[in-house]
Amino acid sequence: MKAHDGGPLGILGADALVVGTGGDATYEAAWTLLTQNGTGGRPVLSPGAGPRITLAPEEPRGLRRLVLRVRSLDAARRTLERDGALGNVSAHELQIAPTRAFGLDIRLVMTP
Repeated sequence: MKAHDGGPLGILGADALVVGTGGDATYEAAWTLLTQNGTGGRPVLSPGAGPRITLAPEEPRGLRRLVLRVRSLDAARRTLERDGALGNVSAHELQIAPTRAFGLDIRLVMTP
């Protein structure tokens, strides 16, 4: 992405992931292990400066939402409008139309 200045949307990186667990305790436990220390304080995965991972028990299992940071919401909006891919819009985020993103809920936010 860096080599292409974030592409036409100006993507800087991932901000958050929402993962549905479908109420499956075993599946949720596996994701919880990935985001915390394992037994004996041994790190299993430390996202550090990476995206926030939120578990959503009420959602079906799998990736439900991806939130990406962009350089400019205005520029991203123009690109999505031009390409017919603009979904829902709010003051602080844009959505790529799920029909253009294989059904995935992809949102764009400004970098802080």
